[in-house]
Amino acid sequence: MDRLERFFLNSAIVRFVLSLIIICILAMPVCFFAADLCAEKIIESQIEISLSAAGGNMTDAGFITSGINEEYISNSEQVFAKYGVDRDISPRLVHNFKETRKMLFTLLSSLVSVIILVILTIGVVNRMKTMKRIDEIRRECSEITDGIKKMVRITDKDSGSLKNLADSINKLAYMADNTAYMLSRERHFLKEFLTDFSHQLKTPCAVIRLNNELLDSIGSSNDEKSEMLISEINSQLDIIENMLNESLKIARLNANTVDYNFVNGNVTELCSDVVCRLSAIADNENVKLTLEESPDIFMKLDDVWLNEALCNIVKNSIEHSNADEVKISVSELPTSVSVIIGDNGDGIPQEKISELFNRYNTKSRSTSVQSSVGIGMAISKKIVEAHNGEILVFSKIGEGTRFEIIFLKKI
Repeated sequence: MDRLERFFLNSAIVRFVLSLIIICILAMPVCFFAADLCAEKIIESQIEISLSAAGGNMTDAGFITSGINEEYISNSEQVFAKYGVDRDISPRLVHNFKETRKMLFTLLSSLVSVIILVILTIGVVNRMKTMKRIDEIRRECSEITDGIKKMVRITDKDSGSLKNLADSINKLAYMADNTAYMLSRERHFLKEFLTDFSHQLKTPCAVIRLNNELLDSIGSSNDEKSEMLISEINSQLDIIENMLNESLKIARLNANTVDYNFVNGNVTELCSDVVCRLSAIADNENVKLTLEESPDIFMKLDDVWLNEALCNIVKNSIEHSNADEVKISVSELPTSVSVIIGDNGDGIPQEKISELFNRYNTKSRSTSVQSSVGIGMAISKKIVEAHNGEILVFSKIGEGTRFEIIFLKKI
């Protein structure tokens, strides 16, 4: 009932029916004019045939086989001249002219009416099918909204417009589903991030609180112990500050709010700068840090962010591999640039490799490494991916670990 009501209230359908009615009304005068013209031609032809038959030799059937004969018509005109009958007589004076015209008008108007009725019937049926299909699409949209279905089905009977409509709805549904998935991922990331961050923050806060209590208890009686506790507090404050800075970085990277300044930079020179920055840390850990000689290699990069990504990976190899040597090399292929960072340390178990780039992964073999918050490798992964790159990790227990950073060249 609802569909029938919407059918009659549909302005497009009303316009369609009104258009057919107007065409039908306008067609009636045209049919009458055509019937009048055809009737005249028919009666004229009948007059000529009658004159030809009247003036012919009835014993000779030639006029039957040859049709209208001008000689026979001329003979009959001479006979009927006194009655005013000739071939120029008006067809309208013939007694059956009106009947002929009426018959032709009835035939033409009926034909036009049937054609318009067929068009109207086909149009209404197609419109009803279209409205039924639209109702089905609307119902399927409700099911998509409720999570029952993922897509609107497209049938073989769908016309171009309905198919385009279904395609557009499916695209919107896909975009909405993708958006919901991304929001779910962001919520999951935020939940994990806050959980990990609060957990990591508890330790230095607890140390600071304990040291403050100890300072308060000993007063100024033990200057040496007080200095040690103050130093420990400062160390924990440095950890908190570093954690805040690194956490803000990973949050910005995950939210894709970093504005990279890509320029044509020298990767070899960048790696040399990394070696210079980390030489003091390497010396402190008794690790030999070297850069293998290589020609200048250029690619599109943000030198500030990529420098930090490489520093984090190299620093991780220095501090957490138990190695005495870390080597960096740069190579180039027609479509890619590779930076390889290798060490001769203990190696990483295969099941642990996937955890390298997790946030707050701070498992270190060195007790001297207290300022690490375990976000550096996650930051490096995000930065490398932003540079159209990928980090591959190869490791074997007792033989060391090799990080291969492969950047696809940007055209």
